[in-house]
Amino acid sequence: MTGVQTCALPIFSVDKNENVLFFNSAFASKFVPRATLSALPEGTKMSLSQVFRDSEILDLFDKALHEGKSGKIQKSITTQIDSRERIFSLSVSPLTDQKTNQVFEVMGIFHDISELKWAEKMRAEFVENASHELRTPLTSIMGYLELIKEDAQSGNSENTLENILVVNKSVSRLNALVEGLLNLSKLEHGERPVMEKINPEMATDEVIQKLSPFAKQKNVQLSFHNHGVQIVNADATKLEQVLSNLIENGIKYNRDGGQVEIHWHSLPTGCKLVVKDNGLGIANIHQERLFERFYRVDRARARDVGGTGLGLAIVKHIMNIHGGTVSVKSDVGLGTEFVCIFL
Repeated sequence: MTGVQTCALPIFSVDKNENVLFFNSAFASKFVPRATLSALPEGTKMSLSQVFRDSEILDLFDKALHEGKSGKIQKSITTQIDSRERIFSLSVSPLTDQKTNQVFEVMGIFHDISELKWAEKMRAEFVENASHELRTPLTSIMGYLELIKEDAQSGNSENTLENILVVNKSVSRLNALVEGLLNLSKLEHGERPVMEKINPEMATDEVIQKLSPFAKQKNVQLSFHNHGVQIVNADATKLEQVLSNLIENGIKYNRDGGQVEIHWHSLPTGCKLVVKDNGLGIANIHQERLFERFYRVDRARARDVGGTGLGLAIVKHIMNIHGGTVSVKSDVGLGTEFVCIFL
């Protein structure tokens, strides 16, 4: 039983009695607890079942040893260096004696395919979520257009204006979704920021003026404080998107009579944008996934206030392409604070 030079792929082999003959350091670091090795009496081999208790893995080696069959399976395994389950493709190949054709050893190689599988899952969830989000306003548009058509044919115009307003609202939502998806697609496919030296007061004032009617409608007060920041090195259009999304969210998900504060702070290198509100707050369980596409804390409420579920994902991607970061702190009932670091 020997460890050899470091290899990216965990590799090991077992003899015909299912005792481990060889393993490399990548295998040891991921799958062999130190306690297991230290508990072995000197000269004693470690058995396969001491390392893996999974019946599918054990069966795969059993077939290779006794039937000479190669095989491959995918398994989710918690490793020694990562508390999160990772997905591995395990390939098993029997080694046979050329004279007797008997299997004397079986080699196993692990390929970590976690990132690939997670990406596939995210793509599938994105397609499913996008389809659902687009279908909702389309269904509404089709339904109300049918009502308008029936009213026109019967000469009844009593509800026509009301139905047209519903259609208009659904069209606006559909347009916002498509625009958000296009923005995300550009950001994810290498769109680079056009960097400028921007006056943060001018940029923030423009967004506040644009959103003031909405804030008044929601009875939310906006306040802006600049703590000595003269210049922000950023893409002007994308900075406006960040400010708009964060301030608009602070208004949408606030309480009646609530407040949204916008602060700029100087840092030793760069500056910090803080947008905080005293609204309903977000539970810890939701905060980790808040920047995912279409993730909503409350889907029904988000639709009521016109949320697309894309705004914070766009903010995260914009901050990424600027080389900066975005984070959130929130307490239920006390409010939410978003922090963006511009370098």
